[in-house]
Amino acid sequence: ENKERSLTMAEACANLAILKRFENSSYPGNETMVIGSEKCKVRPITVPSDIIIETTASKSSAFSNIRVNLDPATLTVKRWREVSNF
Repeated sequence: ENKERSLTMAEACANLAILKRFENSSYPGNETMVIGSEKCKVRPITVPSDIIIETTASKSSAFSNIRVNLDPATLTVKRWREVSNF
């Protein structure tokens, strides 16, 4: 249950970060978001070739990390995955 909750939060955080990037092309990430009573972290966004958004959330001892690759021209998701660490 804790793992499922942390994964849900990390994914929600990634979705919000994508929305913020869509609304503001210079959105840098690097913030803690509060969703309901839960928190998640958006790491600084990098743009080596794709736009890379990384988020993390925890619930008790369970942690989840999400990495999303966006196409910089269209902001479409090229890859979305859970990773063990950054």
